[in-house]
Amino acid sequence: MHRAMVVHESWMIREILKVQLADSNCHVVYSARSRLEARISYRLHKPDIVFVDATQNVNRGHHIIQDLVDLDPMAAVVAMVNPDGDTAALHALVHGARGFMTISSSSSVIQQEIKRILEDKPQCPTLAKTMEQQVAGRFRFVLRRLAGWRGWARRDATESR
Repeated sequence: MHRAMVVHESWMIREILKVQLADSNCHVVYSARSRLEARISYRLHKPDIVFVDATQNVNRGHHIIQDLVDLDPMAAVVAMVNPDGDTAALHALVHGARGFMTISSSSSVIQQEIKRILEDKPQCPTLAKTMEQQVAGRFRFVLRRLAGWRGWARRDATESR
């Protein structure tokens, strides 16, 4: 039986996930609702796998994922996303999640995901490569914007004299 931790701000979703994980032969050792609670409970309980809601509005799920990966680089973190949550899944994978699945997944899908994550199989190598390219492209775009803004600020300073 695997030990799991659930991080979600909604009490109802945490309880639903507990039932689904129990059906998938997982014991939920703790269910956290905030970033701080997740960090503390991860240190105390050392679960085999952690399910984090990557779509959280208040706690920013990708920050929670990054915190857990910073605590333990080998942490098996699965991001829970909405069915149309492509950007949330990308952010989660960039910040260190080993995989993602929809919040409304069935127990059999959860069981397959747990097996895949704990066996260290990559979810989609081409997706990871695409994400790296997107992040690098976004970084170049931001640098260009900053360089343009600095030039614009210099022009304003010289024109005002």
